[in-house]
Amino acid sequence: MVFNSALFLIFFIVVFVSYRFCQKNYKMQNIVLMIANVIFYSWWDWRFLALIFFSAGMNYYCAKKIHLESNERDKVLWLRINLFLNLSLLGVFKYFNFFIANVNDSLTLLGFNVHLQTLNIILPLGISFYTLQAISYVVDVYVEKMDPIDSCFDFILYLSFFPFLTAGPIVRAIDFFPQLKQQRTATSEDYHAGLWLIFWGLFQKVVIADNCAVIVDNVFRPNALVGGGDVLLGVFFFTFQIYADFAGYSDMAIGIARIFGFQIKWNFNLPYLAENPKDFWDRWHISLTSWLRDYVFSPLLYSSMLSSKHRKHIKLRVYSSIGVTFLISGLWHGANWTFILWGIFHGSFLILHDYLKIKIPLFKPIKILSMFILINISWLFFRANSFSQIKSMLLSVGSGFSVNLEHRGMWEIAIYIFILMSLQCIQKKKNDLLFIQNYKIYRYYIYLILLLFIFISGKFVSRQFIYTAF
Repeated sequence: MVFNSALFLIFFIVVFVSYRFCQKNYKMQNIVLMIANVIFYSWWDWRFLALIFFSAGMNYYCAKKIHLESNERDKVLWLRINLFLNLSLLGVFKYFNFFIANVNDSLTLLGFNVHLQTLNIILPLGISFYTLQAISYVVDVYVEKMDPIDSCFDFILYLSFFPFLTAGPIVRAIDFFPQLKQQRTATSEDYHAGLWLIFWGLFQKVVIADNCAVIVDNVFRPNALVGGGDVLLGVFFFTFQIYADFAGYSDMAIGIARIFGFQIKWNFNLPYLAENPKDFWDRWHISLTSWLRDYVFSPLLYSSMLSSKHRKHIKLRVYSSIGVTFLISGLWHGANWTFILWGIFHGSFLILHDYLKIKIPLFKPIKILSMFILINISWLFFRANSFSQIKSMLLSVGSGFSVNLEHRGMWEIAIYIFILMSLQCIQKKKNDLLFIQNYKIYRYYIYLILLLFIFISGKFVSRQFIYTAF
């Protein structure tokens, strides 16, 4: 069940009406949401409900034990047990076959005729996202940033909250639980903001992302005879496909949550208008970037500083922590060396930018364009199926800009991309992602125009969102 389907629309209407019926009792609202979560997840594969319930119960219990232990050594032990169990679940389902395949390749290179068997493993929906949410919760309890949740029911509801379950945003327990334990009544402005985010997110997904996908899939299909111009077009349209797909999902998820009375932080903040690598990562997939900063980069840097008696070479320690963090970021996205290369690419440029202290007196548009080109290059590594495809595509670009493939609808999609970026320029100028809500009379016409675009140019094939695969 995906957001861009008629089935989800029916599901959402039923859940919303039931939720509104219980608006004077937040506990009943939570029960409605829990039933919705179970139905939503079961529609994909009911067998994995046991996994998410196990994950929730295990993390709930570990957090309780950490909170009750008075001895620091025992607290650390329970934290390590929790991290081991969480990472083991993620490792088995997401990385086991990747590990086995690389072991087999290594043994073959060394001359051993051994082939370890891979397993037919299905990646559970949302496991990468709810595992990070669970880890952040237990760590926050360990550092006494928050008290453990007193209800396992509420914790399961938090991990399985259906708007965020498929592809985030990664919501922190410390932000979510206070809202879960109080009366939630959405205001008129909440409904309008929620509707705008749903319509705008759906527009990005079915009009921009899914139309871009036709061109991108054609260029990146295995053994496609592509020229340098095809590669440039494929990368350019993938740049907007992945943004419109993922930001579209995030906007819809945040909009749905807002209609239910939850205030959730933005996950994207005009990333393609960034002026440098740091600025980009402050704007792109903010919930993951901040998670990696707080639970990977900061602990790595802190432990590195503690391990040194004289605390010399601070910059080197910072850069090594950045490198490891981006390596983990790449691996988190998928069990493929191309994702790891993508992470290394971004980490290297972030380090290089900071090290050189680049202070080039350029106009902002030139800085933004330069950063946009850099981002496009990185998406080639992200989208390519293998190193060999990356190599062949780079050679194609180096040998000329010929176009061998037919790209239908390219100019129509370019117009929609222009609309997207024009709106974002206005959002940046006004410093308000919801500025349209200020036009109370005209916003209904804007909703109508968006719906017309969606019905006229949208691709309604219930195409999965890209990040559901991560």
